[in-house]
Amino acid sequence: QQERRVLDRMVGYRISPLLWAKIKRGLSAGRVQSVALRIICDREDEINAFIPEEYWTLDALFQIKGEKKPLVAKYYGTTEGKAAISSEEELNKILKDLKDADFKVTDVKKGERIKKAPLPFTTSTLQQEASKVLNFSTQKTMRLAQQLYEGVELKDAGTVGIITYLRTDSTRVAEEAVAMARDYITETYGSEYAAQDTTEKKNGQKIQDAHEAIRPTNIRYTPAELKDSLSRDQFRLYQLIWKRFTASRMSNARYETTSVKIDAGNHRFTVAASKLAYDGFMSVYRDDEDDWYGSYDSFYFKRSEVVNFFPELDMNVPDNEPEIGALSKKVEREQNWRGKDTALKMIAGMAIALFESSKDFHSGGNLSINRISAQVI
Repeated sequence: QQERRVLDRMVGYRISPLLWAKIKRGLSAGRVQSVALRIICDREDEINAFIPEEYWTLDALFQIKGEKKPLVAKYYGTTEGKAAISSEEELNKILKDLKDADFKVTDVKKGERIKKAPLPFTTSTLQQEASKVLNFSTQKTMRLAQQLYEGVELKDAGTVGIITYLRTDSTRVAEEAVAMARDYITETYGSEYAAQDTTEKKNGQKIQDAHEAIRPTNIRYTPAELKDSLSRDQFRLYQLIWKRFTASRMSNARYETTSVKIDAGNHRFTVAASKLAYDGFMSVYRDDEDDWYGSYDSFYFKRSEVVNFFPELDMNVPDNEPEIGALSKKVEREQNWRGKDTALKMIAGMAIALFESSKDFHSGGNLSINRISAQVI
């Protein structure tokens, strides 16, 4: 607490008067907002210094016997190694080489990939996931989570808090909650779906572990049972928390993977596909789709089986300025701030928008975001 007060005096007391002068009196900013502002400034420098480069992608479509949809193979390069297509001239030369070529499967590798069950939510990861999945702002997520924590009116139970404390950095789960989750998953999905070990983040950095991860207070309060007692947005957030926690206590998912190399003369195309072999936690919490093209029994693809080639021009572009969820993640990763503090970085995003649009700001001189950053960081 003393360290925070010192940082507030060193950083916050310098940046706040600047906000009063340039935007609006009464605004405040400190150690978290200034770090978020610096991240945005660094990204702006990268965008301004970026030099776009032309490149082409080339896909080949094959009609496979017994498969309804065509196989999409991506241009890899030559048989000697990976190569990029950097101009239209190079593309036309490749297409000319492929015009009368027969395509041959030269290598098929099969393997297995394990997808681990996710960790339960911390404050920061809840904000990020709610932003990505539900399109909720940080303030909205925290407001709804506070309502779920303080309690909602349930039939025959009165006012009940249905999630644990919402400001936490920890992924730790209480032993009684682990036991309750194991019993529920075994009864509902089967014993093979229950995790056998503890899912907890190993963090070498110091965190304040006074509170456990964000989870339902009772896993048997399923979203379906509570739907009539919650508003639409409360239900959507609670469902996200419930599914994430339940998935965190389940076994890992398993994929069968196939990697194929297809050669045509000196050129090579590749296909990477995966098929879900065992769903595990993904029976509850799923965020991707399968990409599977069946078996590759045919060793040769005749030229007539190539449906078409699809070249596409693209340009390397710089990453956009970080969105709210991404900025929160970067601040937390690089500075190790507490989850509830990372929510304050919203002020930095609002300040940037005001800096760019405020007439008072522009009339005050040619101060750029970076020059402001240099004054306060």
